[in-house]
Amino acid sequence: MGMAIIGVVMFHFRLQAPILSVISNYGYTGVDFFMFLSAFGLYYSMSKNDNVMMFYKRRFLRIFPTYFIIGFLCTYFLYQKNVSITEFLWVYSTLGYFTDGEFGGWFIPSIVVLYVAFPFLYHTIMKRDDMRLFGFLMTVVFFLVGYYVVFENSNMTFTDSDRLWKHVLLLYRLPVFFMGFFTAHVLLNKKKEKVLWLGAWAFAAVGVGFYCMKTTMTVCLSTSLVSLLLLYVLAALANKTGNCKMLINVMGG
Repeated sequence: MGMAIIGVVMFHFRLQAPILSVISNYGYTGVDFFMFLSAFGLYYSMSKNDNVMMFYKRRFLRIFPTYFIIGFLCTYFLYQKNVSITEFLWVYSTLGYFTDGEFGGWFIPSIVVLYVAFPFLYHTIMKRDDMRLFGFLMTVVFFLVGYYVVFENSNMTFTDSDRLWKHVLLLYRLPVFFMGFFTAHVLLNKKKEKVLWLGAWAFAAVGVGFYCMKTTMTVCLSTSLVSLLLLYVLAALANKTGNCKMLINVMGG
């Protein structure tokens, strides 16, 4: 998890020093690692205590106090914006992300949406084999829709002013989140690791295919997908050797 955070920070600072520039240029893959590991850790946490209200309370306390403090300091001191308390609360409640107003970044609102939905996913999808298949298919659909929106919208840009792009960032990472969810289910319920190896090779193959298309979006998609290959290999090896507890600790469970 720590390496994922470092990668994202380096990406936003755009470091161009030798060697570091390689990490910086592809640091956005840290978001995919974080999405995968978050879902993995959430599944493990819910499997130990499935009290929904306690789950929401813990996540709220982990996110919003720090988010509000940083948001306050950045808004009024770093950027020195003249915004009302109402506007501030609208933005940093994450509601601004889903409206035409300012949204203060895409990642925290996206995580909040996923955390809110997680208990439902856990109790309704992962408890039944047929629903797990449905959930997997739906994440594939979300991925394809996000991809389609980017390539079919001639006005789509990759700038901070393009709100649709911020929503697509969440949309095409939904499969990554679900794969972390599914991987935790496989490991903690001692399922056969064959499905993990298949998932790893599928991510690698699709990632290479996207990279060969050589467009801005497909290169981003390819590195995101291929970056998950390492996680899947680690998960499969942990399952095969029976050392899942170590993997859970590494993944922040």
